[in-house]
Amino acid sequence: MKHTRREAMELPLLGVAVLMSLNEDMATCAGARIGLGVLAPTPMRARNGEAILKGQKVTEEVLRKAGKAAAEECKARDSIRGEAWYRREMVEVLVPRMARLAMDRAK
Repeated sequence: MKHTRREAMELPLLGVAVLMSLNEDMATCAGARIGLGVLAPTPMRARNGEAILKGQKVTEEVLRKAGKAAAEECKARDSIRGEAWYRREMVEVLVPRMARLAMDRAK
C-alpha cells in the first residue's frame, strides 16, 4: 500500500507491504515479512514486527503489537513529503491493515 496525501499526486509518504503465510488452520501465522519504503533513506524490513506475528494466532491484539513494533524500529525521517512522527504513526496503522488484507487474500 502506498500512502499519499491525495490520489492525484505520485509522491508517497510511505509504503507498507506485508507477506504472510498461514498454517493449515488459516488462523496462525507460519511466517511473515514486513517491508517499509519511502520513510527512510533505504527500504527496510521490520524484523521485530515479523517476529511478533510468527507462530501466533492472528488476532487484533497481535496485529496491533506488530504494528507498534514496526513503528518503533523504522528509521523514519523528516522530509518535504512528511514528518517522521506522522510516518511512524501511519506505519503503526498500516501494518495491521495490510496484514489483515494478506490474511484475507490467503484464505
